[in-house]
Amino acid sequence: MIVFRDVGLSLGGRVLLEHVDLSLQHGERLALVGSNGSGKTSLLRALTGDLSLDAGQIEHHYADVVRLSQVLPQSALVAWQYLLAADQRLQQALARVQALEAGIAQSGTHGQAPAETHAQSNARGEALAAAHLALSDAGHHDAAARAQALLSGLGFTREQIDTPVNQLSGGWKMRVALATALFLPSQLLLLDEPTNHLDLDAVLWLERWIQRYTGTLIIVSHDRDFLDNVAKATLHIDHQHLVRYSGGYTSFERTRRQRIALQEKQNQKVLAQSQHLQAFINRFRAQATKARQVQSRLKALEKLSMSPLLRDEQSLNLQLDSAGELPNPVLRAGPGSAGYHAEAPVLHWDKLMIERGERIGILGRNGAGKTTLIRTLIGELPALSGDIHRSPSVRLAYFAQQAVEDLRAEESPLQHLQRKLPLEREVILRSYLGRFGFPAERCLQACGTMSGGERARVVLALILWDKPQFLILDEPTNHLDAQARDELAQALAQFDGCLLIVSHDRFLLRHCVDRFWLVRQGQIEAFEGDLEDYARLLTKGALDPVLAVSSRPAAAAPAQNLKEQRRLAAQLREQRAVHLKPVETRLRQAEEGLQGCETELARIERDLLDPLLYQNRERATQLARDRAALQRERERLEDDWLRLSEQRDRLLAEWAQQGEVPERH
Repeated sequence: MIVFRDVGLSLGGRVLLEHVDLSLQHGERLALVGSNGSGKTSLLRALTGDLSLDAGQIEHHYADVVRLSQVLPQSALVAWQYLLAADQRLQQALARVQALEAGIAQSGTHGQAPAETHAQSNARGEALAAAHLALSDAGHHDAAARAQALLSGLGFTREQIDTPVNQLSGGWKMRVALATALFLPSQLLLLDEPTNHLDLDAVLWLERWIQRYTGTLIIVSHDRDFLDNVAKATLHIDHQHLVRYSGGYTSFERTRRQRIALQEKQNQKVLAQSQHLQAFINRFRAQATKARQVQSRLKALEKLSMSPLLRDEQSLNLQLDSAGELPNPVLRAGPGSAGYHAEAPVLHWDKLMIERGERIGILGRNGAGKTTLIRTLIGELPALSGDIHRSPSVRLAYFAQQAVEDLRAEESPLQHLQRKLPLEREVILRSYLGRFGFPAERCLQACGTMSGGERARVVLALILWDKPQFLILDEPTNHLDAQARDELAQALAQFDGCLLIVSHDRFLLRHCVDRFWLVRQGQIEAFEGDLEDYARLLTKGALDPVLAVSSRPAAAAPAQNLKEQRRLAAQLREQRAVHLKPVETRLRQAEEGLQGCETELARIERDLLDPLLYQNRERATQLARDRAALQRERERLEDDWLRLSEQRDRLLAEWAQQGEVPERH
């Protein structure tokens, strides 16, 4: 159990948390969410003792606490050996066995003195047996196999597994850091943005690994699908407070919006009551005969208070301009190949076509050649064979993974844009950057001091200025926070141009893509299923045996009719939709009833504020009774709405865990 007692935490003079009281049970899998800079990473550091609290205390009794390091590992050891070397318990047990075995071997070279030597020999034997038992408990017998399986699941090839860590790129080093965190024995595991450098295949593998983890887990991530699939509860850092919600990210977001809506209604109710009391006070303040009633209402007015208003996180405005007229096709290629050496092509294809308005997602393991394909299609990398025809009139924009790191650290977003557009007025550029979350002086901040998400928004601002008609995006959400991801998904969903995306963000793909290409085994083919089909095939090892749930060698997958699978899945979703429809119907009726109550109450409140009304006592009395009845009806409908919302969310959560979501009507 983890217990927060009146915890206060600050960093650099800025308050992150204050007066936090919370208990977390052992074995929980928790998402930790909040806006950039809210203190998520600092809280993880406080849990490991790397950052001191300003007030209160965090109590837990976990001996093995592991936090995913954001520092790139450096070592001459090959990748799988680096994991073994990081396990101090394993290394100490191994060193103990080796020392005892060396001592026994050395004693065997000397002559044997009778009684004392036998006693010493027995003691050494017992010590060696205990040391071997400790080594076994540390997992030495399968440590190498476990390390290599972890690296393989995270996308490493056999060659990369045997490559020294210092020779790997930054992205692969971060995967080594993640594999190390997963490899180390832990009772409390803290993962900070574990999916940032993973492809979709590795993210799906990591989900399955986490679902089998038996310790307590806290994950910081902006990937809503990932959090929905692994988290059982969500902790939200909200204006220096830590608020717990049940369920994953989608459930948290829905519940929080409901809380905001209910709070606004309650505050409107309080405001209406205070206005009514103030109107009475203003009307009768000067009349001595009403002094007692005025004093009574003044006291009632003092007791009324509105709750501090919860607010949605600050959003961006990433609306894309219309693509206008496009030729058809936008891109076509006959049989060809791509790669970096003519004698060793990375990819082959028979025919590729991107027609006007198409939205294509590219699936495949990291290293399969997705980025190579994109660079070849846009002409950045010449094709090894075959011809690629791109329409010369199409405005094309390319978001490359490395573009975030290529920004000049000393320059601000405004300076980057001015270098691109030297003749444009500064006020226009400032206004444009404001849409991407850089208002006022924020657009003058040096990019080198920004977070990865902020730098990604700078790159988006640069490439979207030209009003592209064909967008090619290679992992555009790697560093974006949840709000920026949602804004980007919404903007791309409404974009009327062509789209080609490589991303591990299923929420983005689901909202923006109409069909998929699959890159595997050096070939490009159309994938006729959806993301759920892709995940199921990966789980079964039908696409890649390495990523199957079972650790046993994958048997040959039986031939399956994908269309029949999708038909059955659609039938199941339809059956569940029938089950869900009565709940949603009653929920809609409750919402309509609430709206009707609010409208009628507003009318009655206006009538009650009219001084002439009280000349007709019977009419005034009846309106007061009607108001009381409507207020009771509103409370009943609000209770119904909350109960039905929870029932709907519970059904959807259960079905989502089973891999099927019903069609919404």
